[in-house]
Amino acid sequence: MHPPDHDFPAPARSAPASAPASGPLSRIPRGFSLIEITLALGIISFAGMTILGLLSSALGTLQESSFDLVAARIAADTRADLQQVELAGSAPQVLHYTPEGRVVPAGNPEGVFEVYRSETPHPVPGQSTGRLRRVAVQIVHNPSHTPLPVDAQGRANLPPEMPSKTFRFYVAR
Repeated sequence: MHPPDHDFPAPARSAPASAPASGPLSRIPRGFSLIEITLALGIISFAGMTILGLLSSALGTLQESSFDLVAARIAADTRADLQQVELAGSAPQVLHYTPEGRVVPAGNPEGVFEVYRSETPHPVPGQSTGRLRRVAVQIVHNPSHTPLPVDAQGRANLPPEMPSKTFRFYVAR
């Protein structure tokens, strides 16, 4: 056999496996303990439940503000329509609207908002025939199309869980 061209130092002899290692790297953990895993899962679960609670609350707020926005738009449209037409009198009127604000016939499944409108004459001092009317617009979110009883003033008698908004304003022609 030929002698090697290079002289490499012989590898250092390591201590037997049963002998304890010494030095800064001797206490490297080989895994996580059961307590550490349980604690980590508890923290993650708590954070997850908190986030789910916030999402639920945010979704409710989003639905409520969405209804408020649609109701305000329908009330503004109703007011604009009333200012352009001759006032009909105090007979209550019920209209059905889609979430986009379109008027649809009663019974149309897209009409999830019911608008109960009533007008009453409002006396103007110094005038015998006032053309000022007090208008009440009650907007009800009724996606199930539940029949609602209406009182003499044209307002729907609602169950407490049914969302509604009422707007009142004056219209003159």
